[in-house]
Amino acid sequence: MLSKIPEDSVNIGHGYQTLGTLYFYKKDYKLAENYFLKAISILPESTNDKAIAYDGYGKILVIQKHYNEAEKLFLKVFQFAESAKHLDLKKLASKSLADLYEETKQFEKSSFYRKKYVENLRNDYHNNAKIVDKKYNKIEKEKQEYVNWNSTKNILMIFGSLLLIGFIIIFIINRKRNKEKYKKFKNIIDHYKEKAEYVLETTIDTSNIEDETEIIIKEFKIENKQADIAISKETETKILSQLVQFENDEIYNNNDISLSYLAMEFNTNPTYISYIVKKHKNADFKSYINKLRINYIIHKLNTSDIHRKYKVAALAEECGFSTHSKFTTIFKSITGMSPSSFISFIEQEKTKKSEISN
Repeated sequence: MLSKIPEDSVNIGHGYQTLGTLYFYKKDYKLAENYFLKAISILPESTNDKAIAYDGYGKILVIQKHYNEAEKLFLKVFQFAESAKHLDLKKLASKSLADLYEETKQFEKSSFYRKKYVENLRNDYHNNAKIVDKKYNKIEKEKQEYVNWNSTKNILMIFGSLLLIGFIIIFIINRKRNKEKYKKFKNIIDHYKEKAEYVLETTIDTSNIEDETEIIIKEFKIENKQADIAISKETETKILSQLVQFENDEIYNNNDISLSYLAMEFNTNPTYISYIVKKHKNADFKSYINKLRINYIIHKLNTSDIHRKYKVAALAEECGFSTHSKFTTIFKSITGMSPSSFISFIEQEKTKKSEISN
């Protein structure tokens, strides 16, 4: 075994000391003595292994009843242990001295070193307890960190799952809404193919969406008197004809258009116009104008690439609305979607047709 150890005194001496200890416990004291002496001969004085070899050889001297020589070796080990503050060597030396003095019936000295041995045992216990506590605290800390991280991870996973579920729900709702909007869009486009107008017949009243001036209030009062109107067939036909021309000329896109203004243009009274619109257009005057304007702008968006690039404010101005917010509100109330959504659907349809044709 020793032939495999590197050729230096420390390693070889350690091997001799280990063999000496082994044979000592096997009670082969002759071989043990031989190896202890070899270890002592080559090990430096400053090594723990040499102190252990001294102690081992001292125990053999006790067995041989060479007590004085054994005492010198044990005291040498004890002094080395004290100076090196090596607790294991202190225990070893103090026990060896206590046993020696007990063997030689020096009970006072035996008691002294026995107390030293017990003291060293106690210190060793406390040191081990501190190490165990330190390791235990470290394990507990790591355990708590793991528990905290696990809790945090679980919270994050739950939060992430809820967030994902939320996104999925929002995605499904938005997809459903988009499908509904697209259906409305298709109904408007298909309606045009049948009736040459885009806006579907609607019962939505948009007359009160815009906050107009006193002119609207007067028009509202005029419309409430329609139940008492008596109008000739000739006058009714004439006004209907004028309304057709009014629609063809797209005068409804004039921002200043009102019931009073139209009555002056038609050379009739506002009550008659309001009555005819209600009877034949199935709407109050303001809803009638709003429908014409939205129908106009839908036509432009569906047929003009340039109009689809306009900003909402520009579209609102073109069809006679005073602000883009009023235009957006009216557009959505009639079509069921915003102008931007409508434009997006048109672009999608154009892309589909382009892909099919290619």
